[in-house]
Amino acid sequence: MDCIQEVNNQLFIPIANLTIVQKGITYCGIKIYNSLPSSILNLKNDSKQFKNELYRYLLNNSVYPVKEFLEFSTVNQFHKLFLL
Repeated sequence: MDCIQEVNNQLFIPIANLTIVQKGITYCGIKIYNSLPSSILNLKNDSKQFKNELYRYLLNNSVYPVKEFLEFSTVNQFHKLFLL
């Protein structure tokens, strides 16, 4: 997609009613990117440091299906916002 928009370190998720689109690589990739912690997203301009931090994050938080990753990220962000 050449029309990806970004606001506050979050990529715009296009409206898609078809399941096949929602399971596509672009749609899923945007959802995964948006669910990363802001500490990693803030490094997007430094690709080497971004890759290193992303690698470290994925090693420390092993999840297997995409759904599990998205749920983990949502719960983790909730704890950071309301419980700390």
